Parts: sequence; structure tokens; C-alpha cells
Amino acid sequence: KDMSRLGRDYLQVGYYTDDYFPEKNVRFIAVNDCVDSADGENELAPFRNVMNEMYARDISRKIRFAFSARMENGDFVGAFAPFGYKRSAENRHKLVIDENTAYIVKRIFFESSCGKKPLEIAKGLDFDNVPTPLDFRKGISKSKNWSSATILKILKNPVYLGHLEQGKTSKISFRSKKSLDIPK
Repeated sequence: KDMSRLGRDYLQVGYYTDDYFPEKNVRFIAVNDCVDSADGENELAPFRNVMNEMYARDISRKIRFAFSARMENGDFVGAFAPFGYKRSAENRHKLVIDENTAYIVKRIFFESSCGKKPLEIAKGLDFDNVPTPLDFRKGISKSKNWSSATILKILKNPVYLGHLEQGKTSKISFRSKKSLDIPK
């Protein structure tokens, strides 16, 4: 369709259009940008690639700002509600107790308060054939086993104390996949 569909990293796109495709005898056509490698080199393509990257950078910055504003407002911005909660029907950025799974979380906290170790709790849940958080998310009755790590994650999650903890990591840049931990 256009050059931005190939990529928004101008260096990477330049490598493919100037080096890789000609080397492999691949014809590249971007219909909307009037680019056809069979016509020879397009002088405007590098500038278009830079503009595409600037657009992606700008959109990334705006999205980060919108998420930050929602988090400061106390809105939930996660992809999935924590186990035992669901998104409110009236406001999808608010969490409400999910009665279908809350009893499991209550059981985990009760057994932990009685002195049971996470592995013992996990074995008890498996013995009683209780579906895991992943099973509930996928809508499966029981396919996975509980682990002590899952129990610990639930016990250590501050959301069960009524605290919403978000924005714990940040990306170095919109191009990077690496995340940095943000101090509390």
C-alpha cells in the first residue's frame, strides 16, 4: 500500500529498499507513494521514511501520555483484570469483584493466613480441581496446574489490598522492546 507498511524505522526500510531487495532481485512497489523499484531509485523515499518514523514517534508519545493521565486518574489500564476482579460494565477502567473467581482468591488468602505454604495451597487447589487464572481467562474448565509462583503472585499483588499499582515499567523508546523498571 505505502512505504509505512514496510516499516517505520527509516534505517531499516532504507536497508531493505536500497540493499536487500535489489540484492535478492525483489521488486518493491508502494502504490500510494508511487514507488516502484523497477523505475529506478526514488529520491523522495528516504524523506518519506523519515516522516513515517516521526509520525510513529509522535503517536507513541501521545499514547503514553494518555495512559499516564488515566493511571494518575486512578483508572485501570491493564490488558486483563487481576484474577478475582473484572472490568465494570459501566466503566471499563474500573475494577469490580468477579464473584465467579473471588472465592478462590479468598481461599488463597485464608489458607495463607492459617500458615499454609504456597505450594501446599497450590496442591490443595489442584486436588479440588479448581481452574487456574489462565483456565478462567481462556474459558476452560481445567487444563493447567496451580503453581506456588501463581499463589505468591496473588498474595503479593497490592490490588487485593485495594491499591492499584500500574506503570511499573517503561520502554526505552517506541522502537525498543526492552523495558525498564520504574522505582516505586
